[in-house]
Amino acid sequence: MPITIRALLVVAMSIAATLAVRAVLRRIIPPDRVDAAQGTAGPIMEATAALFGVLAAFILAGAWQRFDDTRSSLILEFNAYSNLRQIARNLPPPIDAEFGAAIEAYRASALEELHRPTDGQIDDDANEVIGRLWLILALFEPANSGQSELQTRAFDGVEQLGDARRARLLAVRRAPPPILWLILAGGAAAVLALVTISSIGGRIPAVYLAILTTVVSLSLYSIYVLAYPLRSGLLAETSRHGESLRTRPPAAVVDEPSRAGPARR
Repeated sequence: MPITIRALLVVAMSIAATLAVRAVLRRIIPPDRVDAAQGTAGPIMEATAALFGVLAAFILAGAWQRFDDTRSSLILEFNAYSNLRQIARNLPPPIDAEFGAAIEAYRASALEELHRPTDGQIDDDANEVIGRLWLILALFEPANSGQSELQTRAFDGVEQLGDARRARLLAVRRAPPPILWLILAGGAAAVLALVTISSIGGRIPAVYLAILTTVVSLSLYSIYVLAYPLRSGLLAETSRHGESLRTRPPAAVVDEPSRAGPARR
């Protein structure tokens, strides 16, 4: 299910729950008692809403930064994969098939790692494939300067691939600690509870309560989506670029061996 549809469902359920609580409270708490407490409840409600807004904005900015780091690491990882795939096509047989098969094995392991529900879980298969790539290149004996340059670039590409993968794994683990989620949930509940009770007296229309619920629920859901981009599926569109690498030529810039060799002699 697309994230936009899920966000709308979250908002709809939050509004329904808030209005249902309001209807129950109107049967329990007399409106005149609510009006009598407005002088004290008003400043408390404003202060609570302001503190929650500042905290939510601060955490949302941090979650966006972590998501941007994860996306950047993923792009670097797929760029390194594309370069290595192009290098494999220019290596002599039989190492070209062996190296290319290892590259495709890493792609499959990385995609499986991206589609796992648990963020940041390390895949041993991907580590083994990277080790296999190092071994294949170490055992390869270039026959000319062009193949030697390709080997050097391949070593650099494997190193970049491993670094980008580690950066991605570290980025997806940088989620907000549970204490922040507790503060966010408590602050949202406090703000909505105060406004819901204040609306019983008729000073705050139900539509205003629904608008506030929409803003609060969207803020919390946005923080969740950005904090857990793999679990929420936010990186699904980015990871599909890895699927397309199977059929589309990668946009890697690697010179042909025939050009690389003579040009440097």
